[in-house]
Parts: sequence; structure tokens; C-alpha cells
Amino acid sequence: MLLSPTAGERSGRSVDAAMPNDDLVHFGRPPLSEVALSIQFESLTAFSYAEIGALRDHFRSSFPRVEYHPPLPPAFETFGPPSVLTMPFPFPFASIGGMPRVWLIDEQGVDVLQFQPDRFTRNWRKTENDAEYPHYDTVRSTFLSDLHSLAAFLEERKLGGLVPTQCEITYVNQLSAPDGYAELMGRAFSNWRNVRPSVLGESDNVAFNMSFVLSGAEGAPVGRVYFQATSGFDNAGQRVVHLMVIGRGAPATSTIEGAVDLLDLAHGHIVKSFLELTTAEIQAEWERRA
Repeated sequence: MLLSPTAGERSGRSVDAAMPNDDLVHFGRPPLSEVALSIQFESLTAFSYAEIGALRDHFRSSFPRVEYHPPLPPAFETFGPPSVLTMPFPFPFASIGGMPRVWLIDEQGVDVLQFQPDRFTRNWRKTENDAEYPHYDTVRSTFLSDLHSLAAFLEERKLGGLVPTQCEITYVNQLSAPDGYAELMGRAFSNWRNVRPSVLGESDNVAFNMSFVLSGAEGAPVGRVYFQATSGFDNAGQRVVHLMVIGRGAPATSTIEGAVDLLDLAHGHIVKSFLELTTAEIQAEWERRA
């Protein structure tokens, strides 16, 4: 699922941050369909509609296609009992001024940059013509290179600097369920009890949602890792289980380097917890390589 043989550096660009230790488990045939690295930052209040064209031109050579989507609200991991006196988000939705979320897409539709005045995301998406899965280091490298490019663009146009507040890594997986949802869940997940009552018969809908605290170097909570599984169908109408894994938290320092450190921490936690939550049987099907 999460780590697999590298597809090579697509862009060939170098970055000025050290890569994480590559000592985690890999899979030869993971069910990965999408991976995204994202950084949320203090809102760039100077960024206006007029800058969207300049942003497009800045990335046009690698991302010639464009789409516009509604902006995402801020998301923060908080700890302790909730208080009725606190707002769910530190910044009101008006802080992004109704600005659309700009998608810049490469020619093949595989790599996507998403930008809004308080968030930057880089997605890799599996397509029918793109069979190879990228290693985390590859996705990390291209994300960091494009993030530095964005920072240079903002500095050149005097639009403000990037002050990270939260970071997020997302994996989207699609698990085939030809023998039914319950059979797959019982075969794939160590925490799933496959109950088949004789009266009710086979379940036609299954799901689970779990979260785990992500701790920093001093043991204090810095974020969470989420595992969300839901049954559904693929584009061909075949039964599948969609498994989304999200790691999100606050960087130790409000810098790009601090943001990348948090992403590395979340990535390592995701890989190790993923191995605990899935069975040896399904890991063998995905060609686990220790």
C-alpha cells in the first residue's frame, strides 16, 4: 500500500533537505490509488484574484491544465476536552476570502498542485496508463521542490511568506472485494471480526473509522493518524473497499523544514501502524518486502 519501489524522480529536481531513512517495509503491488502531501499555513491576505494568472504562469511548464474548486476550511488537530467557548478553527472561513482552490494539473493528469491562500497540496494519482507507484521519498522530493518554488514566487511578488500551522499526508487505497465486503474485511484487517449471521446473510455495507494520537520527540501529542474504511464500487461497478489513511499535525517549528519533519514523522507512524492493522495474508498479496 504505502511504500513501494520508486518510480524514479519524475522531475529530476534536487532539494535541499535530507531524505528520511529508507528502512521501512515496502510493497511490490500495493492497492494505492492516490497520495497527497499538504501544508496549511497562515492566510496570505495579500494574495488576490489577480495573482491567480501569475501563479498559473509560474507552474505552467510542468502543469499546463487548470481547474477551480471550492476552498477547503482550515483543519487543526486539538487535544484535551472540547470547550464551548472556543471556535472550531482559529481563523474564520472569510480569511480565505472566497478564493477558489486552484488545481494545476500535468499533461497526463497524474500530478496535481492544489493552492488556496492558506493551503498547498501536491497529489499523485494513479491512472490507467501509469502503473508504477511512487516511493514516499519521490513524492516528498517533488512536493518539497514545488513548495520552495511557491515560496520563491510569493517572495518575488511580495505576497508574504509561508508560516506552516498544520501538515497532512494522505493515502487513498482501493481494495478489490470480489467475494464480498465481509470476506475482504475479515481477510485484510486484523481488528475485524467477520460475523455472518444465518438470518441476516452477507453484509452489503461495511465501514470503520479509527484515530490514533501522533506523539512528538518529547512524547507530547502533535497530531493524529486516521484510518477510514468504507465499502463501495469502482468505475467498472465492481465491489471495493476504499481505505483512506491520513496523518495530520502541527510542525515543531513554523518553517518548511519543520513541516517536512512532521510529514516524515507521520509517514513512519502510518507505515508501522498499517502493518499492525492488516493481516499477513493480505500483506503477502501486496508482495510485502521487508
